[in-house]
Amino acid sequence: MAGPAGSAGGIGDGTLQRCTGPSLSLAGRGHAFQHVIIVGHSLGSIEAWIEAGTYHDVDAVIITGALHALTPNAATLVDTDFYPATDDPKFAGSGLDSGYLTTVPGTREALFYDPATADPAVVAADEANKDTSTLAEVAGTVSLLSEPPTEQPSYQINVPVLVVVGADDNLFCAGVTVYNCASGGRCRTCGMSEELAALQEQTFAGATSATAASYPAERRLSARQLADYLDRRAFAVIGSCRPDGRPHAAMSSYVRQGRQFWLPTVGGSVRERNVRARPWLTITVTEGDRNHHVVVLVEGAASVVAATDVPNEVLNAVSGDWVATWIRLTAERLLSYASEGAVA
Repeated sequence: MAGPAGSAGGIGDGTLQRCTGPSLSLAGRGHAFQHVIIVGHSLGSIEAWIEAGTYHDVDAVIITGALHALTPNAATLVDTDFYPATDDPKFAGSGLDSGYLTTVPGTREALFYDPATADPAVVAADEANKDTSTLAEVAGTVSLLSEPPTEQPSYQINVPVLVVVGADDNLFCAGVTVYNCASGGRCRTCGMSEELAALQEQTFAGATSATAASYPAERRLSARQLADYLDRRAFAVIGSCRPDGRPHAAMSSYVRQGRQFWLPTVGGSVRERNVRARPWLTITVTEGDRNHHVVVLVEGAASVVAATDVPNEVLNAVSGDWVATWIRLTAERLLSYASEGAVA
């Protein structure tokens, strides 16, 4: 299997696709699986992100021991707790080249366990059965996790994902400020909120001086405030353009996933016809009035999506049988403003 910096060739070259076909032999018997779930741990979880986000050939993903940010001490831990595998008694005669690494004896407990609760026998067994990593894998992991959330492969996953990480994880939780591992909800939305803030920063970087002055930096919503506000609200004003150029605006509920906004739509709606002709939408999410108000403006490319291609989490967020199609807007610009005291 290739490292995170390259393709997940070992699992993404058709292997998983063949699991759902009749040619798979299981104990000498042909067997076609109806569902395939990919499971990863630590570096294997990052490989699972790459595979599922690239090939879209699994029904669900289970991620353990990995999140989207590394502890600020990651570089120090690599320098002090890893060394060439051939320097370790276990691999001294293995013939491995200098690019292979393993953990220094006695470091695994602090790296991968909570010493206060870890069973010493488990730690000893882990040490006895440890394996190797490579410089390329470590460098690839650090490079991938340094990318903006929207550029990471997990952003492209469109099936249910279960994430299991210890609240005291030394690599992905200790010292990390973009999420709180002690709170499942905050941890789940961390990447989503950071990508909104990054998009807002990018939008203002290219805005005119008049726009920037109208939305002063001290009045713009933070990453956490953007996520909290947009997820608390349920309806927005959606702007589209008719084929003849006249504007159209109407209310709609929405379901947000990262920087994607999913709009449930009745069959034959004006908005659907407009998007098919001119695939661009604006979203205005506002509350309050006069000196106590909040507004978030979003715009981006839009497309009509069949229900069969909509993530289950989105489908389950809307009740009733009135939805005929879905419209997906991918935010490309975002502006926000909150008057003093309007948001916490």
